[in-house]
Amino acid sequence: APLLDWEKPELLKLVHGRLRSLLEGSASAWCQAAGCHVEEELGYGRALLRRLYADKPLELRLEVCRQLLPVEKKSMKTVLTVNREKFMTTALTSLQNMSQQDLRRYFTVHFEDEVAEDHGGPRRDFFGSFGANLLEIAGLWKRLDKGALVPVADVIAEGSPKEARGGLEDVPSLYQACGRVCGLAAKMGDVIGEELAGFFLHQVARDDVVGLEELQRQLSETDGDDIRASKMILQRDLAESGMRGQRMTRTITHTELEVELVPGGKDVEVTEDNKAEWLQLHLQHK
Repeated sequence: APLLDWEKPELLKLVHGRLRSLLEGSASAWCQAAGCHVEEELGYGRALLRRLYADKPLELRLEVCRQLLPVEKKSMKTVLTVNREKFMTTALTSLQNMSQQDLRRYFTVHFEDEVAEDHGGPRRDFFGSFGANLLEIAGLWKRLDKGALVPVADVIAEGSPKEARGGLEDVPSLYQACGRVCGLAAKMGDVIGEELAGFFLHQVARDDVVGLEELQRQLSETDGDDIRASKMILQRDLAESGMRGQRMTRTITHTELEVELVPGGKDVEVTEDNKAEWLQLHLQHK
């Protein structure tokens, strides 16, 4: 990849075309003849897209994803059936049981015991209601001081009661189902009824090109009282900031559990030279 001239539009067109054929299934015969697997090739494709677009604005990256998805045929649609009285349980379990092909088709929503046909209204109603009901999943999401939502730390989520997990057995499956809702909303150009913190979205996108200044700005917008959002933490020396003796670790909020930010972090002391790295890692792994 580094040897190719990615400024040439025909090269980008070739890559996009190959990825599109992998996603829609028309490259299966080619993969078989080449002795490779579709999912493996898609993995390489994701890495290449990341190289090409990682530093581009989020809206542009979303548009590239939309362009790569197969053309939706309304005759081949996926219908999500939801019971309003058991909204989160029926929504989460049904979404988690869908295949990747189901998720790539034209997405519609049907509410049980309602006769409305989905021309966009029920679907938008679903996305709005889903966001508004996220906090019903007890112990798995929290609201920051300025209103945005973020998931709780993994160790806290794993301790949540099973009956609060929307009918799913394990926490990763629940978060994956929530992610599918957000992905479908982005794909359809709809919005969910809640704001998710910007730094969390970067974590989901594995967006490690975001710099420390941007991470601090996003934190100040969602939790302005957090000392980590202040420039003073870098401008003051370690003693003034109360960081003398700090290691390359962080303590999970509301717990006594300490986790390493780098391998062997418990044995690495924060210094004037590496405190910016400590802060960036702290903000990337809140």
